Amino acid sequence: MGRHVRGGGSLCRPTVAVLRFVLGVVLAAAAANAAPRESVDSDPVEPTEAPAEHGEPLDRANPFFFGEIVVVDEDEDPPPGTTDVMDADAIRASGVVTIGQALELLPGVSMSIGGRNEQKLWVRGYEQSNVLLLVDGVPVSDPYFGDLDLGQLPIFDVARVSVTRGAASPLYGPNGLAGVINVTTMQGGPSKRVAGDFRLTGERTAVAHAGVGGGDRVSWYFGLGAETSDGWPMAGGFEETPFQDGGVRVNSDLRRATAMGRIGWKIPDAGTLYASLRFIDAEKGIPFHTTEPVGFIKFARFPEWRQTTLALGYEHDIARGQVRGQIYGHAFENTLEVFADPDLEALRLESSFSDRVYGGYAQGEWALGGGHRLGSAIHLRQDRHLKTERYPDGSEDPNEIYRAWTWSISAEDRWRIDGRNSLIGSLALEGLDVVRAESLREIDGNPVLTDDPRPSETFLSPQIEFRRMLGSDWTASVALYRRGRFPTMRQLYGTDPPNPDLGPQKTTGVDLGAEFSPSSVLTVAGTAFFNRVSDLITREGRDFPYRNQDEAEITGFELRLRGEIGVFGYSAAWTGLDHRFTSSSEGFEEIPYVPDHQIELIGVVHLGRRVDLRGVWLATGRRVAYDRGERLALDAYSLLDLGLTGRVGVTELTLQVDNVLDAAVEMEPGYPLPGRRVWVGCRFVINP
Repeated sequence: MGRHVRGGGSLCRPTVAVLRFVLGVVLAAAAANAAPRESVDSDPVEPTEAPAEHGEPLDRANPFFFGEIVVVDEDEDPPPGTTDVMDADAIRASGVVTIGQALELLPGVSMSIGGRNEQKLWVRGYEQSNVLLLVDGVPVSDPYFGDLDLGQLPIFDVARVSVTRGAASPLYGPNGLAGVINVTTMQGGPSKRVAGDFRLTGERTAVAHAGVGGGDRVSWYFGLGAETSDGWPMAGGFEETPFQDGGVRVNSDLRRATAMGRIGWKIPDAGTLYASLRFIDAEKGIPFHTTEPVGFIKFARFPEWRQTTLALGYEHDIARGQVRGQIYGHAFENTLEVFADPDLEALRLESSFSDRVYGGYAQGEWALGGGHRLGSAIHLRQDRHLKTERYPDGSEDPNEIYRAWTWSISAEDRWRIDGRNSLIGSLALEGLDVVRAESLREIDGNPVLTDDPRPSETFLSPQIEFRRMLGSDWTASVALYRRGRFPTMRQLYGTDPPNPDLGPQKTTGVDLGAEFSPSSVLTVAGTAFFNRVSDLITREGRDFPYRNQDEAEITGFELRLRGEIGVFGYSAAWTGLDHRFTSSSEGFEEIPYVPDHQIELIGVVHLGRRVDLRGVWLATGRRVAYDRGERLALDAYSLLDLGLTGRVGVTELTLQVDNVLDAAVEMEPGYPLPGRRVWVGCRFVINP
């Protein structure tokens, strides 16, 4: 099987232009600044300061903290054990390229890559549509599916990633049933900064990025990136099938160009204004199921995958508090080509998705005295979805037109009772209002665009949390909460027949967390949690509508250790989950694709002042899947990545080996992960 895909041997012109420009910037700047300078080191594995004896980090990225919706005082730590943070140094040190790969290294988070060739996360047993994803405070999700391919979000412009599992504040906005992922990107600052990255591996795969920032009263940052690949290699132990040989993964090519820019204007005594723009332009294949391609899109690809985001924001410190807000707009332009054959020659259908999101939020917080700090927020978002199907004979049908409002009003009181005890209480009212829902249905044998109205839906989300310092090194907390997630447009109307009467699925949970940090040598954090999920949105099969019909219970424990011992820095995490349906319309026993345990080990050894050796080991336990009602046991797997970094002046040279053991791993049946890949890279940072 020597075939790859259409277009696999050529690059789209925008991607080529961006790739050449970025590579030119990287090489020119590296050559111009090759003079020796004081050597520097990166952070080990956590967002903490590097030991003084190993020098300062190569660069200190300025995070765009305006975009991070603030729900914690400056003098207050996040809930012990439930929130994890990775900064730019820790992300870069892990050798990952996308946001999805970085998040998988955190406790309670697992990743799955399935039929759409998309990186989707599971947080504490919940699929990604139940997690609120924010980029600089802006909710980012597809209006139809309710999630987003995290493989399309590069990490080069990211300054920090924060994940709050379980009891996340409702001030973040609606639909955070399982938690919140908050991504903050770079901004300019008084210290000007120019950075460049270039990575290269086999199968004509290259990744390049350049970023520059600076300014004081008027700060600015601009980033430009590109990635191109003819595909990725199969593991050596893969057994050939009629649809996949042991070479390059069929239809796994990728072309992507990214750009972002931000300007901030500090107005004396009047606050700060921000404007940001992000753009992604991609083309990608959808690898086939290796043994039995099924479904309507079994042979397909995305010749167009575009996302544009524009946001305008303002923040201002006032007497005893702060106010902030943003307005934003997203444009999703995707085209899916469906073919009748595995050679991708006989075009069967072209589906065009033109989606728009418009929204904004306003947030304020005030110190009221007596240890009370009051916060409140209003979120409003409108989703617009238009799907048009085009056929080889030139005809076309607009067969889905949806428009819906999602909103929330929330308030939170953070009461510091004394120096050891705090009590946090919050309440949110969330709502969904579908104002237009037209779908193409078969009526008397003819396709007719029909209206499927539904009543407005509201949901109340209360939460209470108590925290106590048990000593100078010990912190503990307990949280009780109730959360909901409204149905997506696909669940409401994307099947025949539809079910516009779907309600939100709900969870009631309790989290018990503790953290012990006696020194920089060791920090231990743990969380035990229990969730009872009701009104789960499921369906009995492909030809059935979704219904609020199932119930489940999820019990788990997350343990995290991190620290530094001399020249060695480490981070270790273990997550154990027991996830079971207590009521299932399909007879399921366990939630599919969720591992019963997961281990992440990250370590770095400083080999002198100029060289670091890093390793990442990920081990995932038993999982299950269901194929037409049949329960499938999925094998446990482990992946080992190793990296070597050396610094010469302002230049950093890297050698990265992914999947060192060349393990043949399938996160979902029929969809294997890449085999061993060896990357070489160059990075520079200049602070003029």
